[in-house]
Amino acid sequence: MQIQRGFLVALVGALALTCLPARAGTPAWVSTIPIETGAQERVETSPDGAAWAVIDHSRVLRSTDSGLTWLPVNPVPVSGLGLPASGPDLGGSSDTSVAPVSALEALGGNAHAFSRTLDGGSTWRHVDVPSVTTPAGYDGTDLLRRTGSRYWLAPGGFDVVNGCATPLRSTPLLSSRDGSRWTRTDLPLRSGLVRDLRFRDARVGAVSVYDYRITQVNDSNGCGYQGEASTTVVFVTQDAGRTWRRSTTCPRTCTLAWTRSGVLTLGEWDGVIRDSRDVGRTFRHTASLPTLPQVLGLQSLDCWGERCWALVNGGGIWRRDGGGEWIEEASDADAPGICVAGIAAIDGTHAVAAGPHALMSRTETGTSSPSAPTYAVVRPVRLGPGLVRDGATVRLDVRL
Repeated sequence: MQIQRGFLVALVGALALTCLPARAGTPAWVSTIPIETGAQERVETSPDGAAWAVIDHSRVLRSTDSGLTWLPVNPVPVSGLGLPASGPDLGGSSDTSVAPVSALEALGGNAHAFSRTLDGGSTWRHVDVPSVTTPAGYDGTDLLRRTGSRYWLAPGGFDVVNGCATPLRSTPLLSSRDGSRWTRTDLPLRSGLVRDLRFRDARVGAVSVYDYRITQVNDSNGCGYQGEASTTVVFVTQDAGRTWRRSTTCPRTCTLAWTRSGVLTLGEWDGVIRDSRDVGRTFRHTASLPTLPQVLGLQSLDCWGERCWALVNGGGIWRRDGGGEWIEEASDADAPGICVAGIAAIDGTHAVAAGPHALMSRTETGTSSPSAPTYAVVRPVRLGPGLVRDGATVRLDVRL
């Protein structure tokens, strides 16, 4: 099998940031824990204000003070030190995902291994999730998120036919209220990779999916298929994900978020912001944020109430209040980093971001932050087994 799988581990302890007094009332993004390069950094928040982060592929951290301090969820046992082995179950992938419900409850996924914690990550219990591949077990975890009062999983993966890897006929989505019983729906794209998925409420949601152009291959490297995606398709649902309607297409890749009033906001790779006020039937171009052309673009977007934040790798973090203009907030995201960064709102004042250089916490009390590198060498970013992002293009190579 050509797909390489591994697990990156690190020994971590409780990590804290000491804040220096500064001008009160000024919004600031404070960098706390540095991250590795070349990975997709994830950050998620829960309704009780907790934040969970997965950095450096599989290093899981949790915060209950808006990201100013972080505790490790999966410390690595070291002989003689008596540290416990903890963390979500491993399934052979180097990348882990976490979907939190609260500061205590979360679902973790790694390849096709899933587990649930009810004590803030001290212990994890295995969770059975149905396979979407034939034969079973060739699944991945493209996306795992708690949204719309449900767990949502985009499993990805491939079938095996006559000893060769074969793309799935559709793009499956699994959902569950409690992680024990799962419902499947399918998007009409062949083996698409889910980029983002968010619900406005329990019924109305949207998902963006890379649309691959797939070709079968059979050469000295094995038999299987290759794919290249330079466009992303957005689907919307108004019945809790039972059915999905094709909404729009982004020319490259896009992330999405909902405002409380029901505006669906898309952030495209090249900085274009589009808004829909009719559940994705029509969109209006409302802004263009600065990006580094063909290099690092707008990578994450999230909203709380009518306030939204967008993270542009190398272009900074930008804020919009209601229908107003986008305003840049000072952060270390101004310096480009080799990763796919993420951002998540906690409430109307607090938010957290993972990447491009560190975990960052937004505060309005005013704090000083460490300086970030002023330059970075741009290289392709590995998103997981068989997946590589090179600029705005995502390439896939799966063989047996």
